[in-house]
Parts: sequence; C-alpha cells; structure tokens
Amino acid sequence: MAWRKNVTEYDLFNTGHSFNPGVDIWIEANPEKHAMDPRFTNVQPGITDDLLLSLEDIREIVQLTNRHGIRLIVFINPIYQSAYLRTEIKTFLRFKRELSRIVDFYDFSGLNSITTNNYYYYESSHFRPKVGDMMIARMFQDKSVFVPADFGVYVTAANAGGHLERQRRELDNR
Repeated sequence: MAWRKNVTEYDLFNTGHSFNPGVDIWIEANPEKHAMDPRFTNVQPGITDDLLLSLEDIREIVQLTNRHGIRLIVFINPIYQSAYLRTEIKTFLRFKRELSRIVDFYDFSGLNSITTNNYYYYESSHFRPKVGDMMIARMFQDKSVFVPADFGVYVTAANAGGHLERQRRELDNR
C-alpha cells in the first residue's frame, strides 16, 4: 500500500499535531479495505505496568499542579475495541476506580460508537485526528464539533461506580 510510505507532517509549534494526510486520503477513498485491515484483529496483548506505582506518579503530578495553580485535565485514550478487549480488563477498571479517587478525568476508552468503528483508527491503538478533535470538543464543551453522546465520560469519585458498572455490563453483553 503506497499510502504507508507517506511522510508524517508535523505542526508542532501551532497545534502540536502530527498529520498523515496520505493515510487519511487513502482511508476516505477505501473505507471497506481499511475496515478489513488485519491490524484491527491481530493485536498482541500489552504489558501491564505496575498499577500502584502509576497511581502514585499521577498523585504526585496532581499535587504539583495544585500547588502551582495549574489546571490539569486528565483523560484516558480511546483504543480500538480489539486492543481494549485484550487488556487485563479487571486491572484497567481497578485503575480507573483508583484514579477517580485521585483526580477527575475524562474516559474515552471502553466500547462506544468511536472505539468500535475502525474508520476512526489507523490501527488498533492510534486514532485519527478527527477523534482527537472530538476529544478536545468534549473536554472543552465545544458544541461546534459533533461528538457522539457515548464518547467521553467525565468521571469523578462520585460517579465512578456507575460508570465502571456500565463498562462491565458492556463487556458482558458482547
């Protein structure tokens, strides 16, 4: 596929984005071929980091930003469903529960209309810029960008239990 040979373009000083215009053009022209790409089904399980150490690092970052009056926005990336389903789900849900006790965050992961549609991904872990635009719109309440209702939940200590229970049920219903 020639589109894989395109050079990534960077706009580091303005938006911070990297762009793969050739890939996006190819996906738009070949949505069926893209949907059948084996990179969406042949996903290797990831290596799990130490949960407690990761949470302690996050706790320190939250304390630092609070101390210096920095607004911190935390979010969990939306990985494609095949990668998500191969994670250690119980550990991931436990991580989210513990994270909600440290800081509020946006959860874009799980099974939703974006993460179950490979149109929005280059492969199972890298989403296309339009997904990033939707994430930013959700986090900053930008109504000019369409964001599906099921994409991006603001999680707090108060609503984490219900959110995680919904995600457990989604997995049970698969």
